[in-house]
Amino acid sequence: MCRLGMEWDPKAPPAPYMSLLLTKVTVGEYIESLNNFYSEPLNRPIEVLFAMNWIRLKANGASEVELKAYEARLRTLAVKGQ
Repeated sequence: MCRLGMEWDPKAPPAPYMSLLLTKVTVGEYIESLNNFYSEPLNRPIEVLFAMNWIRLKANGASEVELKAYEARLRTLAVKGQ
């Protein structure tokens, strides 16, 4: 099978960005969650894929402590990357 000119193995694990979509979160909930995530000014330098992973973690039952720790790590990485 071929996708966009690249060979694709249907038995291979999904690409990392696709695993973000494998939750029970609707598109509207993703948008609302992203808006809430980025309403915090310290989160604005964080890349969207990382924010989407934070939403996936939250949707899959991560505790508030785990989410805050992940968010703090993302902020640190975002500042180092600038």
